[in-house]
Order: sequence, then structure tokens, then C-alpha cells
Amino acid sequence: MSYKILLLLTMVVQLQAIVITNESADLMLVKVDKWTNCIEIVGLFILKPGEFVDDSNVERYSIRYLPIPTDIDKIDLCDLLGLFSDQLDPERLYSDVDLIKNKLSKMVQADQSIRVQVDLSSSDDSIRKKMVKVDQENTEALKRLLVVYGWITISKFGKQADHEAWMLVQHADHDIPFQKKILSNLEDLYQQDETNPTHYAYLYDRVAMHEGRPQRYGTQMNVVNGELVLHDIEEKEQVDTHRSSVGLPSLEQYMELVNQYMK
Repeated sequence: MSYKILLLLTMVVQLQAIVITNESADLMLVKVDKWTNCIEIVGLFILKPGEFVDDSNVERYSIRYLPIPTDIDKIDLCDLLGLFSDQLDPERLYSDVDLIKNKLSKMVQADQSIRVQVDLSSSDDSIRKKMVKVDQENTEALKRLLVVYGWITISKFGKQADHEAWMLVQHADHDIPFQKKILSNLEDLYQQDETNPTHYAYLYDRVAMHEGRPQRYGTQMNVVNGELVLHDIEEKEQVDTHRSSVGLPSLEQYMELVNQYMK
């Protein structure tokens, strides 16, 4: 094959290539097999501006061919791995814990950024619609991550990542079945010190409130005439016992903090 033909083929492959990025960690994954329309995963590499991909900056650990839709030209690495987790070796592909932690941090940043806008523009319905969209996107991305591990455990990912994953679930009010599934997992995990016990309590109350049932730990409130009012509590005389069992302060102390925050 002549040099010109080889160069032409190389240019065609580059033009057809699908770039797989991980925007949260500044990582990318190579490349595309143009003829079979499959992604060939050959390793992670870090690119600097203007740097070319070659063996010197690629850490090889896996080669797989994954069929993808023809209309995709960019996909997040974590999303890709989640979509095809049943075909991949999770302990190798997710060996970079920082990749997952960075992904979660980016999702939480989006979650909190839109909520600040909602607080500042509570009457702007378009902002609320954007918040719903962010929550839906975060939920789907988190589901793909949890396909492999079931939960972002403290022992593997640390307390902050555990907290960030919980926050995303807590805000997945559009998907109660997903919240209930995670709640079931957290009940065992907090007893194994793999998640913060308060995460279980807050999510338990959140699900109960959305299902029209009394809450147990007194963590959830409703807005009534512009004021925060506690959602109904089951066994109210036992609420402080329940709260203490998961490391929460008394209900009286909690309400004092809430009232101070609202001033």
C-alpha cells in the first residue's frame, strides 16, 4: 500500500472517529473502528492541548468492541462503561476511583448550581424546569454508575463520594422506584458502615412523604403559606429515639437549626 493511500485512510478514520470523553476528569478513551461501527477500548490516556495519541501516553488495560448508535459522536466515559458494564471487567475498568469521584462531583455541582437559581428566582418556572431536567440527567447517569457497584461505598470511594451519591438519589423525586431500590440497599449498608446512617433516614422520610405516609425521623418538611412545616411523623413520641439511632440530633435541636437558617 502506498504512503498516499495509507495517509488517506488514516485521515478518513480520523474524520469518522468518535471521541469518548470524561469531562469531569479530563480523560479520553480511544477510538472508533469505522468499518464495524464499534468503539475499541484500548486504554485510558491523558491529553494535553496539541498532544497526539500514541503508545507513550496510553495505559493499556483492556480491548473490547462495543456496538454504538451511528448518530453518536461524543459520549462520556462513565456513561459508556455503565451502558456496557455487563460486557466489561468492572474491577479493571473502574480501577481509577478518582474518575468516579470526579464524575459525582461534577453532577453535584450541576445539582447545586441550579438549586441556587431556583432559590433566587422561585417564581421563574423555566428555572424549575431546568432543575427537573438536571435531576433526570443526573439520575440516569448515577444509575449507570451503580450498575457495577450497587452503591458508592465508603470503603472504596470515601465519605464524600458516598454523600454525593446519596444527594443525587435524594433529589431523584421523579423516580420513586429508584429511590426505594436505593433505600433498600442503604438499610444494609449503613449497618456495615458503608454509608452514613443519616442518608438512610433522610431517604426513608423522603420516600414516605412522596407516598403519602408519615415519616419516621422528622427530616422532611412541606411549604405551607410560605413557611416550612414538618411532614406528619409516625410514632412522634419515639422520633428522638429514631433520630438518635442514626446519629441525628433531637427534633427540637433540628428545628432550631432550621429556623435559624430561615431567618
